[in-house]
Amino acid sequence: QQAESRYRTLIDQAGSAFLVHDMDGRLQEVNRQACENYGYSRDELLALEVADLAPNFDRAYARSRWAQLEEGMPMTFTTVHRRKDGTQFPVEVRLSGIVLNGQKMVVALINDITERMRFETALQRDKREVTSGVRRSS
Repeated sequence: QQAESRYRTLIDQAGSAFLVHDMDGRLQEVNRQACENYGYSRDELLALEVADLAPNFDRAYARSRWAQLEEGMPMTFTTVHRRKDGTQFPVEVRLSGIVLNGQKMVVALINDITERMRFETALQRDKREVTSGVRRSS
């Protein structure tokens, strides 16, 4: 019990959403940050599948990618996820394959990158403005 309590505390304090799902995409474990990011309670999230959170989800493609995951060899990509209220937000997903009790699972660390995307967009806009200003003065 002490080890489980320590594990739960560590996972719940992670700054990233933490999801564990089986090879069919059914959620098996989530942390507090996942609940906050998606707007669901823990029990609600555990009743969902990855497809419920990812509006552009392609099950066949995802299963083929999950099958390629090996322990210690994470895969990272960006996509869009959906909250309980239907709003969508950009995320960076880092997947790793693990084996728990003889069953292959997928661990996903998911970060909401909304602020990063806003910052990058502002930088690009500023760069365009500077470039156009330089061209006009040349």
